[in-house]
Amino acid sequence: MAIKLEMKTCLSCGYNIRPDIVLFQDAMDDEYYRAQQVLTGCDLMIIIGSSLQVYPAAFLPDKAKHLAIINRTETQWDPQAQVVLNCEITSKLKEIKERLQ
Repeated sequence: MAIKLEMKTCLSCGYNIRPDIVLFQDAMDDEYYRAQQVLTGCDLMIIIGSSLQVYPAAFLPDKAKHLAIINRTETQWDPQAQVVLNCEITSKLKEIKERLQ
């Protein structure tokens, strides 16, 4: 499902108002590079609800020692993950929360 973003125009100055997201072909900001540093060597990265198909963010799982993926569909990182749950995410998270309490 594709989402079409429409640029709005500021009524006072006439410039386009950008959403606070990274669009395709935008340069990555400093937060992405900080995330790379923080995640490098982390013990466990849990990825929830991501296809892991959009780069460069899709490279981030490579930074972790261990990987857990909870997603409705398979991802390219499933073979490297120690835990893979292909399921309906909301109900699985509720189940995990109940077991942890």
